[in-house]
Amino acid sequence: MKKLNITSHLSSHRLSSICVVLAFAALGVYLIVGAHAQTPYASVEAESGTLSNGATTETDSTASGGTYVKFGSQPTGSGNVAQFFISDNYNSGSGNATTQGQITATQAESFHKFIQLQYSPTIKTLVDAIHVSDPGVKVLMYADPTGDGGFTAGVASNGCVSGDTGGDAWLLYDGTTQDSGDTNLGDTNFDNTCIDNAMTQAASADFDGVFWDEMVNVSDYKVAGSAGNCINAYEGSDCSIYDGDGDESGWQSNTEVFLGLAGAYDTAHNMLSIINDSGLTTSGWDAFGGVSGITGQMEENFVHTIASSFPAESPTQWLEVLENESWSEAHDSVDLAMSYSNTATDEAGNTYGLATMLLAANGYTSYSSQNGNGQYPTYTFWPEYTAAENLGAPQGAYTTVSGSSGLVYERKFANGMVIVNPQTGSSGSISLGGTYSGPSGGDEPTNVSSVTLAAQSGMILTD
Repeated sequence: MKKLNITSHLSSHRLSSICVVLAFAALGVYLIVGAHAQTPYASVEAESGTLSNGATTETDSTASGGTYVKFGSQPTGSGNVAQFFISDNYNSGSGNATTQGQITATQAESFHKFIQLQYSPTIKTLVDAIHVSDPGVKVLMYADPTGDGGFTAGVASNGCVSGDTGGDAWLLYDGTTQDSGDTNLGDTNFDNTCIDNAMTQAASADFDGVFWDEMVNVSDYKVAGSAGNCINAYEGSDCSIYDGDGDESGWQSNTEVFLGLAGAYDTAHNMLSIINDSGLTTSGWDAFGGVSGITGQMEENFVHTIASSFPAESPTQWLEVLENESWSEAHDSVDLAMSYSNTATDEAGNTYGLATMLLAANGYTSYSSQNGNGQYPTYTFWPEYTAAENLGAPQGAYTTVSGSSGLVYERKFANGMVIVNPQTGSSGSISLGGTYSGPSGGDEPTNVSSVTLAAQSGMILTD
């Protein structure tokens, strides 16, 4: 995979300057809201495979099969690992350029590592201004390669090709029936055309690379004609890519053709590719993230899912995203952890998300949130976020303790700790091994040596 040295960069410039830049530059910028993969999870039993690099099998009654893999490569960090990213888009459906994601003055205190924008003819002004304000921030252009059409050079668009100009070979089929514009990512002619179009467009506006949406599992590709039960290439054997039996290895191999070409392009042109492949099994996450040249992945269902009402994940699903993050950190691969909530005022839900992210973060994972209106609006920079920035370096890997409803996860830092209860019941009283306090104005208690965590909640505490 393409290595990206982000651990050495902690922004020396507060993003307050970006706030002014964005407010000025956004007057001429019209961004289009992309489709975001709706990605429920499939359970996986990674513990049945061959373990390496210090990984161990741990016992947890809530995990699939009663056990789970704990990755051993979680070294003590050298600095702050509370990092954030922004997906700053406009609502094209509103008929105006009202921004859905302006950075606020409160957010200026955070370390934003990535900003994802959508292309417009005037976006270069904004991208350049961000780079001048903080050269360490990576700015990515949105692209969705999974549908034909939607691309014209120099014009705001989500797609990467101009219609089905590649003919039938560019599209997927249910046997002999074409699947309504869904593209065949395994066709190298389509892949090269798409990648070259998107990357050239991104480079023309000084983006650092592309955020590729919809690199997801079969059920979330929305293959219309087949309902996800039969997928093959044009004139290929019926259902040869996927035949509805639950085995997605053929589908993943097909998608990896695209990823391999994207990674090769990145390496040759010094560009970045981050893919949204939420909803894959852990083995799929590892396989896609391990493609040479791919910079990293987005976990779009981190802690809370994009499903209706944005529920918290089950303990099994929660453990899977934590394993995915651990894999990314162990392989120096970026993980953009995106969590959802019903409202923009969900302090407890976002503390749960950030605390979970901090359990495995070692410099390659960044956190962001989105409320339930389907856009990427301004998120509140809660007191817990500032507390997270003040935790200092992690003092080793996360550990677990037994709570009344199952395992509780905690991790110590130079100046505090995080503690997370992913179970569906209260944790009961948990000893902290010292005296800690939550941030002023936050939800956590102060000067306590033990806490009781509500179901599916977390705390960020300093000493």
